[in-house]
This record gives sequence, structure tokens and C-alpha cells, in this order.
Amino acid sequence: VGINVLMDNSSAIDQPWVSLYQVDRGAILDRNKLVALLLEALIDSLDVFAREGFEAFLQEWAEYDLCMGREVNIISGDQVVTGVCRGVNGEGQLMLEVEGRILELNGGEVSLRALDAARA
Repeated sequence: VGINVLMDNSSAIDQPWVSLYQVDRGAILDRNKLVALLLEALIDSLDVFAREGFEAFLQEWAEYDLCMGREVNIISGDQVVTGVCRGVNGEGQLMLEVEGRILELNGGEVSLRALDAARA
């Protein structure tokens, strides 16, 4: 996972992307300040996670889940599984509906790609 701060254009990326520069070209983008703010928020979130687990974040996750209800590909190595994203559960596992069954997925090296990239 990365944060695209200053990139303006690129033909080398094969999926939709945005940079902070594109969102607000007039903003002063201080990478050090950005990292400090992110670390502060991360530390606060880790404290909540330690006390309450992932379930404390489920509602907020659902608010920002762009894949919820959309057809997606799950790519792991050479394997591709297509299904409908049904969000995440209290353990943080991705819930994927495939042929009427809900699969609960977790893994280290998995890529999630919406099939309808125009909506992403």
C-alpha cells in the first residue's frame, strides 16, 4: 500500500489511480507532516484495535468500501476467483460470494480488482 503524493500522470499504471497533487493542485504537500499525521492516527487506531479488535472498525470500513456489492476478481499467484464482494467480517476477512456461497478469505499476497473499473 502506498500514498501517491505528487505524481501527475503515468501510462505505466494499469488501474485507476489518483494523487494528492491531483486532488488539490494548490495545496502545499509536506511529506514529513503527512507521515507524522498518519503515524499519529495509526497509533490511535492500534490502541483501539488492541482493546476492541477489528469489529470496532467495521462500520467505518463499510462506509468507504468501494467494492461492496460489486463483481471482483481475487488474484493470488496464478489463481483468479471471480465473485461479488460482500464486505469484510469481524475478523477482517474478505467475504466473497461465489455461486451462492460466501467464502471468507484472508491471505498475505492477494490482489482485489473490481471488474467494473469505471466505477472505482
